[in-house]
Amino acid sequence: MAMIGVENGRQPYSDAQIDAALVRAGVMPPERSLQQTRTVKGGQVAAAGTIGAGAIGAIQETIGQAHDALAGVVPYLDAAKWGLLAVTLIGIGVMLWARIDDRRKGLR
Repeated sequence: MAMIGVENGRQPYSDAQIDAALVRAGVMPPERSLQQTRTVKGGQVAAAGTIGAGAIGAIQETIGQAHDALAGVVPYLDAAKWGLLAVTLIGIGVMLWARIDDRRKGLR
């Protein structure tokens, strides 16, 4: 990557392009930490959304018990639960797209 920068004056290639070129040349690129992959990052977003939605469900149940005092909060919690469901679905979508994109680029 340093040599490309020196010879071209800039680095026009993505990490994925360089990795694919190295594989085609018979050189295995260094293994990246699994935590740095798009797949894992998407999974983390999906997990956070799922945990958040579960927490909101528990809060709603608690509020249901104290209904008179906190009745105005319930509609906002419903909206937040749907928002976190959307976050979960986006995280799953990122995971799937990362796998499809890597497959398309020949990295997996």
